[in-house]
Amino acid sequence: MPDAPANYPSQYESRITLKGGREVFLRPVLETDAPLLVDLFNKLSPESRYLRFLRYMDSLPDHLLYRFTHVNYTSEFALMAVIQEDGRDAIIGVGRYAYDTNLEETDLAVAVRDDWQKFGLGKLLLEKTIAIGREHGVSRFVSVLDPRNNLIRHIIANMGYQVKYYVRGGSLQMEIRADSH
Repeated sequence: MPDAPANYPSQYESRITLKGGREVFLRPVLETDAPLLVDLFNKLSPESRYLRFLRYMDSLPDHLLYRFTHVNYTSEFALMAVIQEDGRDAIIGVGRYAYDTNLEETDLAVAVRDDWQKFGLGKLLLEKTIAIGREHGVSRFVSVLDPRNNLIRHIIANMGYQVKYYVRGGSLQMEIRADSH
């Protein structure tokens, strides 16, 4: 990739086939992916945006966009699911983790475009993102969830990790122990 930095981890690039035979290219995020991430955000339903960010947002704030595209590929990582759509790249899903120095924990998140849900992409992104995190020494991931998000709870439960749920600050927090898989 011509715009990839020297530390770009190309070993995480792969092609996968989802349920229904759809093929998707997985690759780590690049700093130049900001327009593609804005496009993904704009194609998420209000409900999907809420479940990802736990608040209603009409646009992706610049500070988040910067944080999402400027990762160090070790303590913070994002794996994108990319397809060709209308003759150009389009992101249809993202799995990411990022170490929060204030909380001393690694946040885990996933988002899949609504028209690409139910093909196994979310679970696959979570599995691969957790595996990459484990390669970089992360054994514990956390996520803050909407208590009504039963789908993600079901996906995580079927992945075989030790999972704990607790309330923190009025929100449901999920803790995944990835060293016990």
